[in-house]
Amino acid sequence: MITGNMLKVCAEQLCAIFSYLFNLSLEQQRVPKLWKESIIVPVPNKNSPKELNDLKPVALTSRVMKSFERLVKNELVSRVEGLLDPMQFAYRTSLGVEDATATLLNLILKHLEGINSHARLLFVDFSSAFNTVRLICYSASCCLCSVSMLTPLNGLWIAVMLTSES
Repeated sequence: MITGNMLKVCAEQLCAIFSYLFNLSLEQQRVPKLWKESIIVPVPNKNSPKELNDLKPVALTSRVMKSFERLVKNELVSRVEGLLDPMQFAYRTSLGVEDATATLLNLILKHLEGINSHARLLFVDFSSAFNTVRLICYSASCCLCSVSMLTPLNGLWIAVMLTSES
């Protein structure tokens, strides 16, 4: 097993090897099964979990694959940052719940300054809504390519990475 510390200590020696492997994976549109294998471990959300919703699944995956996924993620994020809705707060660097709350409060207070104005809010908890979402990877890769984020080759690689194909 390759540990994170081992990768850090040997980074200079391994850089060329991993670059070659990753580029080969992209070129062949294949992801080795070993990179995609993971162990799912239930981690409690609360101190004393009593039901399944009190547990969250955490996938323990290959450190090498995590590194490659981080490279792909960083590339995707850098290409879509300007395309994201300014009201998107989740999964954005330096933005979170506090920013969303402050923005919402500001919008409501501005609206309520008007004569005879009122506001109604509906809050929905989606905390477990996406536990069983199925990915339609081909469509996702086509969408990625259509906004010029990736070449079709890289888009297909992402589809392969997200499916059971190798």
